[in-house]
Amino acid sequence: YNLFPVLRRLNLVMGAGLFIIFVIFLMIGYYISYKLMGPINRLKKELTEIRDGNMQHRIKMRKGDDLLFIGTLINQILDKMARTKTR
Repeated sequence: YNLFPVLRRLNLVMGAGLFIIFVIFLMIGYYISYKLMGPINRLKKELTEIRDGNMQHRIKMRKGDDLLFIGTLINQILDKMARTKTR
């Protein structure tokens, strides 16, 4: 019977700790989703514009995007295609 107050306090601390850990994991998941899915969705939108025939359109990516190099490469390919088309 002397352990009941200690066990109640331990359960309370563990419950609060689990809630805090859950919130931290939720925030990490949101951050990863934002960092990965944001650039992918923007790239998809930009490529759809090009696919629909707007060959003058260029891909705009943010400076810190992980997929910046892909957007840059596609823009270089489009520029090269435009130069060869005018010759």
